Order: sequence, then structure tokens, then C-alpha cells
Amino acid sequence: MPLAPMAINALKQQRLAIANGPDGLVFPSDEGTPLDHHNILARVWTPMLVGAGIFRLHPTRLDPEGDPLKIAKYDFHGLRHAAASLRSYRRSVSRPLWGIARSR
Repeated sequence: MPLAPMAINALKQQRLAIANGPDGLVFPSDEGTPLDHHNILARVWTPMLVGAGIFRLHPTRLDPEGDPLKIAKYDFHGLRHAAASLRSYRRSVSRPLWGIARSR
């Protein structure tokens, strides 16, 4: 899949900013090892979605205050599906109609 020049530049900057570990990872942990999926979900993904109001309440688990636990409404796989749907939608809309809709 082609990358926008801005994305290529950001990846080049990231590569220069990190230590070149034995595995050549672009986004390693602080120790240079692969990132742990569960840590990303718990420390970044879920707090980000909850903060944005994109969550659901767990039916049985409670947070430390005794309120229903807020959990992310979507996971990484859902994000992948959203991107594919948006790409498909953009391809399905004719160019003249898309231009008209954007100008309003």
C-alpha cells in the first residue's frame, strides 16, 4: 500500500530517533523489545477511547469507585475494518458527486 510522503518522513524520523536494536523494530518498547499488545490496549487504546466517550459499560465488573467498568467499544481489528470501509466508500462515490458534496 502506498504511503503519503508525510508518513514516510515521519517513519524516517522515528527510525533516527530510536536505538537500532537487534530486531530493527520501528516502534520498540523502552527495552528495545516488541511492544506487548495487552499493554498497548490497557495503557493507551482503552484510556484514549474512554476519554473520547467511545466506550461501553462492562455488565459485571466495577471500577475502584464501584461504578461499572468502562471498556473500549472497539479494538484494533475494528479500526482495520473501519479503514477498509472508508476506503471502499471513497472508491464507490463518483468523483463529480464527491466534489459537490464537499463544496457544500
